[in-house]
Amino acid sequence: MALTAFIDFVGIGIIIPIAPFYAEHFGATPFEVTLLFTSYSLPQFLLAPIWGRISDRRGRRAFLLLGLSGEVFAYLIFAFSNSLYLLYFSRALAGSLSANFAIISSYVSDVTSEEQRVRGLGLIGAAVGLGFVFGPLLGGLLS
Repeated sequence: MALTAFIDFVGIGIIIPIAPFYAEHFGATPFEVTLLFTSYSLPQFLLAPIWGRISDRRGRRAFLLLGLSGEVFAYLIFAFSNSLYLLYFSRALAGSLSANFAIISSYVSDVTSEEQRVRGLGLIGAAVGLGFVFGPLLGGLLS
């Protein structure tokens, strides 16, 4: 699970340094660049609790795979976008499918004993942190 969290947050982090330049390439104003980040965060904020609730009922593995594969698809759309609107769509799609942190945390809570839960959640937190270290670094190298 820690590897899944790491990969997920590397993907999120890669976009951070690239997105402003990519959006400006399509003539985006600074405000429109800000909207590019909002187009990810708002759907994530609204839908992550719903995905979490569904994964509680239907199982976590399928929704982790859906989230990761959907984010990969959204990142590919982002990479091959030919308009600002397609960038917005790809970010909204990625945000809509990005509930992995909540699902991973729930999974760790499900499979660990009470004594090991803090350690398990700590490993997930460390993986997220490392993902946010290496993601923007890779994004900066690519931009």
